[in-house]
Amino acid sequence: MSTDTVSQNKLFSKKAVHLILQGKGGVGKSLVASLLTQFLRDSGEPVSAIDTDPLNDSLSQVPSLEAIRLDLLDEGTSFINPIKFDSLIADILNCPDRHFVVDNGTASFLPLFNYLVQSEVVGYLRENGRRVLIHMPIVAGTSYLDTVQCFDSLATTFGEGASLIPWLNPFFGALKDPFAFLKSSAFLQHQPVVPAVIEIPPFRNSLFAHAFDQMLYQKQSIADAISSPHTQIMAKQRLTIYRRELYPILEAALCCALNVRGEAAHS
Repeated sequence: MSTDTVSQNKLFSKKAVHLILQGKGGVGKSLVASLLTQFLRDSGEPVSAIDTDPLNDSLSQVPSLEAIRLDLLDEGTSFINPIKFDSLIADILNCPDRHFVVDNGTASFLPLFNYLVQSEVVGYLRENGRRVLIHMPIVAGTSYLDTVQCFDSLATTFGEGASLIPWLNPFFGALKDPFAFLKSSAFLQHQPVVPAVIEIPPFRNSLFAHAFDQMLYQKQSIADAISSPHTQIMAKQRLTIYRRELYPILEAALCCALNVRGEAAHS
């Protein structure tokens, strides 16, 4: 992969279903979904992004990601109808040569979790040749234990059929010890089903953070902001640097999950 651009060759012989799951709200699920979708698209991988958050449709608000919003609410009510996930599973099985990135909001977490469990969806997808990767953000501060407990629950429930990829997210407060999670009892117990841990690189300084925040405010991808005539020159440079730091991390993690360890996992 070039230091300034990403490869347009398809990286992964196996395409995956990427479920972004985390019961704790406000910890960066949509950010994870967006960065993952951007990386796959910029790498030349066929990918469909699905936004299942009925309240905060952050992913589908970025036009260039072409995310499809899956309306889970029963018409005229505020109730989520889990059967509406059926159409998504059908699309996934009918398109084996595409990645699917499924963003999930806090409001739809429990309905989706229960749907996956009760209909044995993860095992069914694997039986039909689809690999499932569950991505979840881990954050510092008061939400740290909540996010780790959710990781433990997801690994316990789905570890026999899916691989789990935690994302250490520094944007909600830097982890005092980035390796604390790797030493936790939850991680050590479930390590065999974790092919990789993604440590999102922190910003070098406040100027990088400002460029990134402006990109999010404008509902752009990194590539959108870099190519936009309205983005300041040095903001483009900082976003280019940040992408150059981020993408090799994502490539290495997904290569482990899909091409190496993922091939042997759950065999």
